[in-house]
Amino acid sequence: MRTAVPVLRSQARSAISAQINTIGEVTGVKLANLNAVNFCNSSTSINVRTVFVGAHSIIVEDTTTVFAGAATLAGQMDAFYAQVGQEFENVMYPMIVSNFGDPLAQDAKLGGLGKLVMVFSPRVNANAEGSILGFVVSCDFSPPSAAPSSNFGEYFYVAVPTSPSVGYSNPQTIASWLREIRPTVIHEVKHIAAYAARFSSLAPEDLAWEEGMARNAEELYARTFYGSALAKQNIGYAASIGCDVQYQTGVPPCKDRPDLMLRHFDALYNYLAAPATVSMLGPTSAGDFSFYASAWAVERWANDNFSTTEGQFFKDWTSSPQTGVLNLEARTGQSWEQSLGEWSLAMYTASIPGFVPVNPHLTFPSWNLPDIWQGMHAGFPPLYPAANPFNPHFETYGNFSEILSPLAGGGFAIFDLSGTQPSRQLIQIQSVTGGDPPSTIRVAIVRIQ
Repeated sequence: MRTAVPVLRSQARSAISAQINTIGEVTGVKLANLNAVNFCNSSTSINVRTVFVGAHSIIVEDTTTVFAGAATLAGQMDAFYAQVGQEFENVMYPMIVSNFGDPLAQDAKLGGLGKLVMVFSPRVNANAEGSILGFVVSCDFSPPSAAPSSNFGEYFYVAVPTSPSVGYSNPQTIASWLREIRPTVIHEVKHIAAYAARFSSLAPEDLAWEEGMARNAEELYARTFYGSALAKQNIGYAASIGCDVQYQTGVPPCKDRPDLMLRHFDALYNYLAAPATVSMLGPTSAGDFSFYASAWAVERWANDNFSTTEGQFFKDWTSSPQTGVLNLEARTGQSWEQSLGEWSLAMYTASIPGFVPVNPHLTFPSWNLPDIWQGMHAGFPPLYPAANPFNPHFETYGNFSEILSPLAGGGFAIFDLSGTQPSRQLIQIQSVTGGDPPSTIRVAIVRIQ
């Protein structure tokens, strides 16, 4: 997702609504240039052909037959676009409306098209150095007079396959593309629902928490494959990722599965391996996208432990006047510091098989973390070298000294103390120079045995 500061909008009707609503018609739209410093002022005009029209969505395909010196698959993808469109209409759109809000809620104040528009183009593949599968821009919620890149409606932009090869022979085949693009669609539409909820009177949600929420939308979609419509079901590896990764087997129900929860747990595994250097609040270095998974995990933990209705939790978060950690505090009823400590301990203790904490907040009820980590390790040991992602500081009771540098804001470090405890254990925290530590440092403690 990319964002820009929204401006006040005046109502204007779409001049292209009738044309883009007709299958086979060619229409001109704009594609924001994400490589530009101000992408709301920089775009490429493209011609698109309408290939699918549903009750709430339209799919259009870039008509160019050659891009970057290679032939495109333009005109050969209609059946696959229809598959994506029908799944969106039947599964994803109702799911977004029920759990987050209507992405078309502000349509009358936009172009009045009445439908989301999915723009599939090889130019998306090249945008942002090829690092994204799809994106939305808040520019589209402003008139072109204020944001020249705007199409003034509920649009999002998606990459296309580039290889005519059959099956999963390479990442650019149609089969590989379908596997990745289906969860991407619900991810991007969740962003549009957030824009609609915060249209003019509310500040946009912080990037990390909004990306985490979009990953929650992916999780809801994933659970339709796992046969678990409800949260807090302690889903394990075999029922979820274990089937997802068998997409090439040709055996139902795993055959041709989308890439569902592996992207969540892959990033979370790597996050938890070095949690002092990363943060759910946003990137701590160039190319750091781990916050997508950690923000999702915090939001999932909060929903499981503090809500009575999963969907209402998401709706309240989406339409809240608060943003960021203030939004989390409003949903949990406790301080950010308390939640950070409890969630950090929950990630560690929930990864210990058989441990039952006295504090119920030190749990992750929707997912069986020990089983997830063990399954990932057993299936892909080079990628997941241990059956538990954590690398804690193991210490024995008594005197010990450790230097933590750096410790990112929103990050944490785990110290696992064990052995014979002959007397009370003093834990003293100092700055690296021996003085008082930063005032934002907190300590959370749980007794495991």
